[in-house]
Amino acid sequence: MMHSTQSLRRILWTSLLALGLLATACSSAPEPKPEPIDTKPAPPPEPVWPQDEFRASQPKPGPTPEVELPKVETFTIGKRGKQVTVHLIERHQLPVVSMNMSFPIGSANDPRGKEGLASLSMALLNQGTESLQKIEYEARQADLAVSIGTSSSLEDVGVSMRTLKRNLGPALDLLMEVLQKPGMRGPDLERLKKSREASLAQARATPAGAARRVWPRALYGAKHPRGRITTEAQLKAIRLADSKKFVKGLSPAGAKLFVAGDITRKEIEDLLAPRLGAWKARKGRAAKVKAKPATSSALYLINIPGAAQSQIYVGQLGPARTAEDYESISMMSRILGGGFSSRINMNLREKQGIAYGARAGFRYNNRNGYFVASSSVRTDATGLAITELEKEIKTMREGEPTPEELGREKEGTLLSLPARFATINGLLGTYKSLDYYGLPFDYYEGFQTRLDAVTAQDVQKAASTHLKDEGWTMVIAGDASVIMPQLQKAIEGGAFGLKEIITVDADGAKVDAP
Repeated sequence: MMHSTQSLRRILWTSLLALGLLATACSSAPEPKPEPIDTKPAPPPEPVWPQDEFRASQPKPGPTPEVELPKVETFTIGKRGKQVTVHLIERHQLPVVSMNMSFPIGSANDPRGKEGLASLSMALLNQGTESLQKIEYEARQADLAVSIGTSSSLEDVGVSMRTLKRNLGPALDLLMEVLQKPGMRGPDLERLKKSREASLAQARATPAGAARRVWPRALYGAKHPRGRITTEAQLKAIRLADSKKFVKGLSPAGAKLFVAGDITRKEIEDLLAPRLGAWKARKGRAAKVKAKPATSSALYLINIPGAAQSQIYVGQLGPARTAEDYESISMMSRILGGGFSSRINMNLREKQGIAYGARAGFRYNNRNGYFVASSSVRTDATGLAITELEKEIKTMREGEPTPEELGREKEGTLLSLPARFATINGLLGTYKSLDYYGLPFDYYEGFQTRLDAVTAQDVQKAASTHLKDEGWTMVIAGDASVIMPQLQKAIEGGAFGLKEIITVDADGAKVDAP
């Protein structure tokens, strides 16, 4: 046995020694030389272009699709003093229901020195309930496949909900809990404040953010509710008690509920009536915008030292959304600055090469509207951009559009119209906008015919009527050391009829010129 063990050890040792010698021999052997690589790539194959006949011309678009307009059923739910006006749009193709409830209180009522109260309070409302902390609240929404959101504007605030039809009852329970028993916790409020303070600091640091903050004030004036600018000091002044008081003003009395999806009037009444009956709330003070805009023909300059680009906003007050020539205004806006192929974009981006993009058009609220053209341009080309913007607006006012321009924008608008009614959220947003602007719910009946009837003469008339020679306001954010001489030259040349350059900071306050 012992002899066998020794023999085995000898065999193993001999094998290991042989392996070691082999490894040594391999390591000392010369490495084979690599094959030479041909550094000249083979020429690419000649392209073979298809010769099919249909490729010789651009395909023609199909016929304009007919828009199937759903009916809006309007009724009220609740007892006297708690009645909610409901606007129902039934759509039963998918088992989904979307709701949006708006209340006629908004940021127009924000106390002086606490601007931002309405917006902050509505954000806090969606941070949980008395029984559900933030994380638990989000988990509850996920369990029910429901999405709850809040919003705020100058005239109203709102709560929205989207859920599956089968979960509508529990989803409404959660929504009512948010409205009647919100969490409204101090730590959540402080977190939201810090987040907004960080956003304000970020906005002030860029030309685009700074100009966006100052533009409404320049257009409407500091005393107008639309001209208010939220600052850190105002956010810090808002207390938890202020937000709680604001939220208590959310009452079913005077509220509007837009509902779209797989649901009927009877189902809404059965689900909402008992829940509204248990809602105890006092009606908040309705938001009213009484102040008149106080614009000035001035150029407001915000100095952003070292900025590589200048952000430009230039515009004037204009017609309301209910204007009789809205279709002509819309076509004029699209041709001038509504898309990539618009005159302003093709000039500043493609011809001049001084901007990535430029836009222009009319924006609306429920009282009036305004025209604005905007672009972010190379700092050294700021003066050129002002000249070209004014030239394009003047050309639009003085001449008719080409048949190609008008045909392109008509076709784009007509072909995209059905998309407004293709989804539940699209339906909800479309009809809520009509209500906001004071337009009838059957507004889009005949819209295609009205739009198709717009002529080149109508477009020029809209431009000459609504793009006036005077009353222009401009905001520019950029490096003042570079752009100031360009701006002074533009003012001296009578650009947009602007009378003076006013230097302001990113909060709209006047400062000394740099």
